[in-house]
Amino acid sequence: MSVEDEKGPRKAPAKKKAVAPAKEGAADKKVKAAAAPKAVAAPKKKTAAKSVNGTVTAVPAHAPDIPQLRTAPTYEQIAERAHAYFVNRGCLHGFHEEDWFQAERDLWAGL
Repeated sequence: MSVEDEKGPRKAPAKKKAVAPAKEGAADKKVKAAAAPKAVAAPKKKTAAKSVNGTVTAVPAHAPDIPQLRTAPTYEQIAERAHAYFVNRGCLHGFHEEDWFQAERDLWAGL
């Protein structure tokens, strides 16, 4: 005798009963209205558009003296500067890492 024979026949899954929606009274409507969040318009701040490296950023009008954010030097900029150090040294090999790091420092410093 198999295990399935001992269990017996399978039962059909129970059907979900449909629940009729309750009628809303005046008290229910007041509770729902009180619970709903009200939309509040935030005051708009005046901004002035400023261009940084070709991109336009919004700067609040009340803080015009905020220093501009610097963008990181690109790979190409660092590589060009490091190659210039290599050429200035007389194309002497073995200093590529030092040239690269010096180029990064100079570009971050704005030199």
